[in-house]
Amino acid sequence: MQKTALVFGATGLVGSFLVNDLAENGIYEKVKVFNRRKQNYTHNKIIEIQIDFDKINEYVHEFKGHDAYCCLGSTLKKAGSKENFFKIDHDLPLEIAKICSANYIGSFIAVLFLWQLADEFPFLTVLIALALGYFKASAKSNPAQEIQ
Repeated sequence: MQKTALVFGATGLVGSFLVNDLAENGIYEKVKVFNRRKQNYTHNKIIEIQIDFDKINEYVHEFKGHDAYCCLGSTLKKAGSKENFFKIDHDLPLEIAKICSANYIGSFIAVLFLWQLADEFPFLTVLIALALGYFKASAKSNPAQEIQ
């Protein structure tokens, strides 16, 4: 079966290595990468989708594939505020998980760096566990889904 992977947060350290590995490992025919800014990938398996994460619901139709990988993350310094940091590290992965679930994506794998959050957001571990639990509880299986 030819599979498609979706990757969110592909420009960071973990995401960039992940995209290269997924494109090279032979498991996936396509690797759909969702980025804020164009990266000009050269690998023929990589399909880049430029996305405005503030308007993520406008891109729901692009969330088609078999497995989703979320490597979104920031630092408090880069995010500029605790609110923006929380949005990037919690709200966006949760929203992506919900959309993936609604679109019958088979698995959702999130890379989270909670160790850096212990002092600033001690409650974040619980919130992310709830977010990922939501995805698991609402995951659906639809083998008839057309993958593009």
